[in-house]
Order: sequence, then structure tokens, then C-alpha cells
Amino acid sequence: MFVPGSNSDQTLRSGIRAYIIRDNRFHGGRGGYLVRNIHADAQYMHGLLFIGNCVDTNYRMFQGGTNETVFSGNTIIHSFALNPVFDISGGDNIRIAGNMIYGNHVKRVKQDLLTVDGLCWNIAFRTNLLKDLCLDKGHPEVIPRHVVQVASPSPA
Repeated sequence: MFVPGSNSDQTLRSGIRAYIIRDNRFHGGRGGYLVRNIHADAQYMHGLLFIGNCVDTNYRMFQGGTNETVFSGNTIIHSFALNPVFDISGGDNIRIAGNMIYGNHVKRVKQDLLTVDGLCWNIAFRTNLLKDLCLDKGHPEVIPRHVVQVASPSPA
């Protein structure tokens, strides 16, 4: 729980900021998110930098809301996971660019790479190298998916 301080920059709106995750190697996860911001004050998080990391197998990157955030220069070797690699539920000024994202050669990304749902503005998904992201059409576990999906699809 956030407790405001006495200075003008120690408010809930300005206090959840400046997180840096840089130059790490994450290996052999169990399908969870490396950063998960889904609490009641999630819309106030800003200033997350997730750069220069090697994310190797069975991790997803981010779930929740964020503002003024950069995911860049990461190598993401993604395998079989049921949820998106990036699941953005709200925010502003989010940049996912300059990453190398690929499925390993045995297991592919089973779900959308990026989903955007909720109130979001100014999201850039560009200059990413994408390789081996989808299952073969003949695979028995094929489900509809997209590289980027804005808002959840309506039930059929």
C-alpha cells in the first residue's frame, strides 16, 4: 500500500516510478510474467525500463498497466505459453521496439505476442525482429492468434 509523503512529488500519482531491469539473463521459467503490475494502483506506474536482457524460454514479459515505459534491446526466446508475451491493460507512452523475439524451434508461441485492452494511448510496437512465432497450420493445437491484438475479441 502506498503512503504519500510530505513533498509534492510523493503522491500516489508520482510515487510509483523509475524501475530499471537491465542486462540480466532469465532462463527456464514456468510461464509466468517477469513483471506483473495488476494491483489496484497499477495505472500509476511509470518509468519502467526493461532493456538489454536475455529472456530464455517459458517466460512472458509484462502484464498490467504502465506509463512512460520502454522494452528495448531484449532477446526473447519464447516457447509454449498460453498467454501473450506482452499483456497491456492500460497506460500511455509505451514503447516495445528493437527486440529480437522468436520461438524456439520445437515449441512456438501459442498465443498473441501483444494484447492491448483497456485505456491505452501512444503504444509503439516497431522494429522488432520476429521469427518462428506461430504453430504450423496442421498442428492439432492451433488456435486463432495475431502478432498484435487490440482489445479482446468478442465471443463467437
